[in-house]
Amino acid sequence: MKSILRIVILLFLVLLCRGENGIKAKVCSKQISAGTDVCSEMICARICKQAIKGQQVEGHCVTSDTCNCIYRCQA
Repeated sequence: MKSILRIVILLFLVLLCRGENGIKAKVCSKQISAGTDVCSEMICARICKQAIKGQQVEGHCVTSDTCNCIYRCQA
């Protein structure tokens, strides 16, 4: 049951973070590299806020990755 739920969540995240959000992710990534903490305001807000708080988001993704972790994990 948990694995089915994980697959559903994974698919939801992939759909949520595609297209226009893919462009925003690149912008977000550059701003994170520059030290700007804008991720939670730009895309996938709830998940990014979890990451920023240091909570595990998906698999090995933790706070140091912020938004980038979502795209790496969902690739």
